[in-house]
Amino acid sequence: ADGKQLIGLGTDVGGIAMCYRKDLFEKAGLPTERDAVSKLWPTWPDYIATGEKFVAAKTGASFLDAATNTFNTILLQTAGNTTGYSYYDTSDKLVVDSNPSVRQAWDTTMDIIDSGLSGKYGSWSEEWVSAFKQSKFATIACPAWMTGVIEANAGTGAQGKWDIAQVPGNGGNWGGSHLAVPKQSKHQAEAIELAKFLTSAKGQIGAFKAKGPLPSSPQALDDPAITGAKNAYFSDAPVGTIFGSGAKSLKPVYMGPKNQAVRTEVENAVRTVELGQRSPAQGWT
Repeated sequence: ADGKQLIGLGTDVGGIAMCYRKDLFEKAGLPTERDAVSKLWPTWPDYIATGEKFVAAKTGASFLDAATNTFNTILLQTAGNTTGYSYYDTSDKLVVDSNPSVRQAWDTTMDIIDSGLSGKYGSWSEEWVSAFKQSKFATIACPAWMTGVIEANAGTGAQGKWDIAQVPGNGGNWGGSHLAVPKQSKHQAEAIELAKFLTSAKGQIGAFKAKGPLPSSPQALDDPAITGAKNAYFSDAPVGTIFGSGAKSLKPVYMGPKNQAVRTEVENAVRTVELGQRSPAQGWT
């Protein structure tokens, strides 16, 4: 607001894939091997068509957790491939109602809701956490850091039941963090050196090995420690390659000054449609 620049060094990137339950796919008569699953949905309409087959099989589970997570994934993909911005244009004008990327993501998400694919489990809610434990949904839009969330929520009993496929539409991002050193720091020089180390290729590879956040450094993504990484919980999926590929194919999207606040309101509107409180037209308005 005062015209000064705030600069942070990137620590990780939320390269997107699609995590899925192999056991539920098998129950629905769908392929379970990750390459075959990826071929089911090169596009989001293909994902919806797969979901309709899953629902028709009456497994007792929904096809996805909630429409809001999927909406955000579709929006950032669509914006990256078209306008290069989402809720604000590059002059910081609010363009929710006029940006075709937002409308396209909205319409696709409404198709997902209309097809009855969503379990309507609000992210981070108690119901969402319980749905993991009770195998209540089969797919979830899955940035690299989500693997840890899934493992924690689903528990040890679900090890080997989850796997990871390519996300429809190719590439994308959800999340990522930055480190910055405040002016008030009493040890500014040392803090800067620490931030530089933690965000270096070496530091990011160390963090990935310890906790799984995907490096934002292209050099780190090409390191054998990343490209050769597998996740035992997710059926030994080659997580470094899968998420690294998603990260490399993403295209930048400009975020405006109050992006998070606007995103929350738009996702709340998606949620009201998902819960049957508004029609898609009312939600868009």
